Amino acid sequence: MSKIILNENQTTGVQTFYETAEEAERFTTAQNVDDILVHAAEARHETQGERYGEFRRMAVMPMSVVGQAMREGWLFDQARVRQWVKDNPAFKTFDKNF
Repeated sequence: MSKIILNENQTTGVQTFYETAEEAERFTTAQNVDDILVHAAEARHETQGERYGEFRRMAVMPMSVVGQAMREGWLFDQARVRQWVKDNPAFKTFDKNF
């Protein structure tokens, strides 16, 4: 199996790969979210004890997930986005549930 990086976006951290394995070929994308997780943890720590209010940033979402949400049609579905945040609590930027 060989894996070649075709593109790397320094701003978003998204990498595009070309992979070959036996007789199969495919393109894949991956995103390093370490910096996003650090930012979310810092924001969560800074807002500890604060009360919930309007226009509060509740979470951050990696660009790869935003793209997936757009393709699947749930980016503006508030219930589905809330479920994504509940399923991925490390991306929360506020320590309370919403």
